[in-house]
Amino acid sequence: MLIPDSAVPWCRAAVVLLLCAIGLMDMGAGAWLMLSSSPWTQNGFEHVWAAIPSVSQNDPAVLTLLSAAFGRMGAFSFNAGAVTITWSLMARRDMRWLTALLVLYSVTGIAFFNFDRTYLSGTRYAELKSVISVVWVVGLVLHFGALRRVSEPARLSAG
Repeated sequence: MLIPDSAVPWCRAAVVLLLCAIGLMDMGAGAWLMLSSSPWTQNGFEHVWAAIPSVSQNDPAVLTLLSAAFGRMGAFSFNAGAVTITWSLMARRDMRWLTALLVLYSVTGIAFFNFDRTYLSGTRYAELKSVISVVWVVGLVLHFGALRRVSEPARLSAG
């Protein structure tokens, strides 16, 4: 018995709270990327920006392209955060939908992690993302531990 029966509701609430916190962080990051006049400086991106030749940093075409690209990333991040919060709150009483969210986000999170290692390398934001990854794993353990506990009686009575 990984998680006692009395802790299952607490585990579910903790997972939903964790997901909502991550959603709020994504919405905040997205808003910054959409509204900032220099979004490439968010959370230490200036070191990535500094690697670009100074001639390109002041080129209007480059600035237009980067503003559009960062704005688009911001819109996606804001949307992902809003969807995460909405899905989490709607699924808080249905372990199947919460499981679907956690599995889907874990798979896509691996892709983000692979790109973030290069894109965010050496920034404080990369450190924050590492902490979020650890918290995510804790959420998975809580969720699947509670899910296993909830599904045990059904399995036992079916046998």
